[in-house]
Parts: sequence; structure tokens; C-alpha cells
Amino acid sequence: MQTDWDMFNSLHPMAEYHGAARAVGGCAIYVSDKPGNHDFNLLKKLVLPNGSILRAKLPGRPTRDCLFFDPARDGKSLLKIWNLNDHCGVIGVFNCQGAGWCRVGKKNLIHDEQLSTITGVIRSKDVNYLPRVADSDWEGNAIIYSHLGGELTYLPKDA
Repeated sequence: MQTDWDMFNSLHPMAEYHGAARAVGGCAIYVSDKPGNHDFNLLKKLVLPNGSILRAKLPGRPTRDCLFFDPARDGKSLLKIWNLNDHCGVIGVFNCQGAGWCRVGKKNLIHDEQLSTITGVIRSKDVNYLPRVADSDWEGNAIIYSHLGGELTYLPKDA
């Protein structure tokens, strides 16, 4: 299976959100910008200096702890998507509250304009297949990099 979360516009107000979803989704990354209308600072975050893409190996999947919650409408749940590349695991954490698919209108609708900050938990075991790419002596510890915060955090096993 090859996921396809489709194209996004790099100058859209939610472009970073959508770019991050494609980066963790394991899908191809396409932009549908008009010629000459690109956010190159955002696009550079999705590729290496040589132009190659850091594409995840698998289809992006929700972590087990968020499977039976509604990350668009319950007011408290984050959507966490995990994946792997050749050397490590990847988790994208998204606040999707406030907008969601309307089955009746068959389109996305904003249902909460006043979003509050929500918090959640990230664990190395959220990446189900992480032991497959880790060294044989890996004990479950992890290093987490926050893209938005620009910080590294050491995460001991089961923390």
C-alpha cells in the first residue's frame, strides 16, 4: 500500500501542518503552488540539501493510544502518527481539534474557532516497529526532537 495524502500549498495558512503530515505519512510529497508562489523556507524543511526527500518507509499509522478517540472533536486528544525510516522512528503529533469531516456536507468544517492548548504523552513504544531499525543493544531509550521547539530531549525507557 502506498499512502497518498495528496498535494498541499506551501503558502497556505496551514502549510506547515500539512507538510508535517506528508513527511510522517510515508507518501510522496507534492505541492500544488502556482508557479512563482512558493514558501521555500517551508519546502527546504522537507528535503535534504541535495534535493532528496527523507521519505518514511511505511504508511503513516496512528499510535495505539489514540485509536479510539476523536482527535478532531473531543477537545482533549492529539493525533499521533508513527512511521520509520532506515535509522529511527518518527512520530508526528498534531492538534486536529476544531475541524473535521462532515458526513452530511461531505467536506471539512471548522466547528470550534477558539481552540485551547492540549497536552499528551509521547513514548518510544508509540513507534511499534522501532526495534526493527534500532541497534541490537537498544534498551528502549530515545531522543526526541521537537521541530517547533527546536529542542532535543532524552527519554528513558517507559518514560
